[in-house]
Amino acid sequence: MKKLKKLLAGVLTLAMAMSMMTMTVSAANDYTGQEKSLSTIDTSKSGSLTIYKYEVDEIDENGTPGTGAASDKPTDKELLDGVEFTIYRVMTTQQMLDYYSGAEGQASLPKVDDYVNAPVAPSKAWTVKNASTTPEVAKKVTGADGTKGAAVFSDLELGIYLVIETGVPDAVTTSVKPFLVSIPMTTVEGDNWLYDVEVFPKNETAYGGLELEKLAITGGDKDDAEPLAGVTFKLFKKDANAEGGWKEITAAPANGEDNAGTDYTLVTGTNGKISIEGLTSGDYYFVEYSLGETGEKNGYILDQKTHYEFTVNGSTITFPNGADYVATDSSDSSIQWIKAYNDKPDVDKEVKDRESEEWVNETDYNYGDTIPYQVTIKVPANIADLKEFKLTDTPVGLQDDINSIKIKCDTTDLVINNDYTVAASGAGFVITFDTNQNRVKATAGKEIVITYNATLTADAAVTTPENPNTVKLEYSNEILPDSDPKTPGKKEIHDGAVVYSFAIKIDKVNDEGDKLEGVQFDLYREASESETGAALGSAFAGAGLDSNKYYVKVNGNTPLETDANGNITQTGLADGIYWLVETKTVDGYNLLKAPVRIELDYEYETRWTEETEYDSEGKLIKQVWSSVTITKDGSEVTDAQDLRAGTLLETVVNKHGFELPTTGGMGTFLFTFVGVAMMAAAVILFFTSKKKEAK
Repeated sequence: MKKLKKLLAGVLTLAMAMSMMTMTVSAANDYTGQEKSLSTIDTSKSGSLTIYKYEVDEIDENGTPGTGAASDKPTDKELLDGVEFTIYRVMTTQQMLDYYSGAEGQASLPKVDDYVNAPVAPSKAWTVKNASTTPEVAKKVTGADGTKGAAVFSDLELGIYLVIETGVPDAVTTSVKPFLVSIPMTTVEGDNWLYDVEVFPKNETAYGGLELEKLAITGGDKDDAEPLAGVTFKLFKKDANAEGGWKEITAAPANGEDNAGTDYTLVTGTNGKISIEGLTSGDYYFVEYSLGETGEKNGYILDQKTHYEFTVNGSTITFPNGADYVATDSSDSSIQWIKAYNDKPDVDKEVKDRESEEWVNETDYNYGDTIPYQVTIKVPANIADLKEFKLTDTPVGLQDDINSIKIKCDTTDLVINNDYTVAASGAGFVITFDTNQNRVKATAGKEIVITYNATLTADAAVTTPENPNTVKLEYSNEILPDSDPKTPGKKEIHDGAVVYSFAIKIDKVNDEGDKLEGVQFDLYREASESETGAALGSAFAGAGLDSNKYYVKVNGNTPLETDANGNITQTGLADGIYWLVETKTVDGYNLLKAPVRIELDYEYETRWTEETEYDSEGKLIKQVWSSVTITKDGSEVTDAQDLRAGTLLETVVNKHGFELPTTGGMGTFLFTFVGVAMMAAAVILFFTSKKKEAK
């Protein structure tokens, strides 16, 4: 009977010691009322407690209590490192022996609730009520001693211990409730004492997953977003023990150790996405690290300042209120991800067509004309974070009028010397924007439109695209953290609008083909009434122009005069009808009886190579000139006779005048003789007629 009592006492001891765990050690506070025995406990021995920690998706509340034996070890669960256990001795060896003796008045089994405080959210940790009366024996972390998922307490004095899970990885949603364990405890067969006890408590764990999508845009236009591959990010998790309070996470957590699992791939794929799983609970942020080859070649702005923050709570992901980088599935609002953009600016240069007055890439003008230009800048959404945003205009064959510059965004005028400054630069100018000014910040994702005038100068080239009025936009292509003292890198975009001009070459010869030097001309162009300098033909006395039409005198007050080769070349001419009026010829030749009509009627087609990638110096020339074709009357004009295409050759012939006799020469004698003879004949005729009348 006595042996049976011992067996029952041992089994019940085990069962009650394990009752506070699911599939673990039962609680010893349920021993009340059981008969106790101590006859087989060897007090010369010490014991050990090995705690193997497992993670499961969900705790089975109806699981089988453990027996303390190694045979209880699960085979289908993952061991969990990083769990801290602390054991406290609540019964000495003698107190335990007294309890098991069954003697009246001996110690009763303690209750777990007498010793611990339940966790107070958000903490998951149980705590000891009175540390001074509940002495700590030892503290161990699973896996710390090289045994996977295990915390081993060895050389323990016999007694009853309180076990508290005092630290868990973030993936654990709830801590195991503290439990009591007896060292030793009766074997499951009930015929012996087990001094090396193994328990297998389990934690319910949950992990979060998140997707980041990287998109490339221009000028803040998200409607035309495209996936951007090759962008590298870094991931940080809040950690009070880390430098700066944040710890870099490079791998999926493996049993609580953030960097011991599979390495994360934090580089966007061809779809522009990064997908990560296995995030333990806590606060995180992504930050952009590098753009990669594609982003660099296309001039996107690297943003190392913006933190894409989120919080993991089990399997739930939440974002800060008002975060503008959160995307939500329209069909399922619970599906959310981070949508991050890389932006860049763009610039377009246009010139107003002389006839249609539309903004175009190419047109033709006359020397001295006022030429309207327009520059449109697509402003990136992060303009306020850019250290440099500057526009330089570098004309060739043109002179910019910096006083004519006007800058608008929508209906708002930007203010000179506040929002921007203007400085002359050769024949052009430099506009520097102040990105700290509110009106400039308000242009984010919009268009800045700059208009101004330029004048075609006397050195303007003929026909080929050498009067491009090229514009250059320089901008910071890095946004650095405020703590980074480095000067950001920059990129530049070039664009231009071409102004063509043509020429007339006069070849002055006589009717024998000899070159005539020193012949002078005026050149008039038919014009509209509203054109500056235009006047009716009648205002140009003696020119022989149509008095009902308007003209502009091209050469001003200085006549055009043929050189030793009989040539005049007048450049800087736009398409139109011109009239050449000869005002002085050389001796022995007659002036032209009427103006010579000359029509410049060229068509031009410029071919460009469109570029999208920046070179090694960070420069993008959007349009690279390839070739130009000039046609007249449907036929291509070539550089024949050493003339550039677009120079019209006009041959003008002067005829010899009548040659009058020289005074005092033979001619004078002849005329005198004839005159005297005629007078004598007249006298004879007069007197002969008188005689006839007398008869």
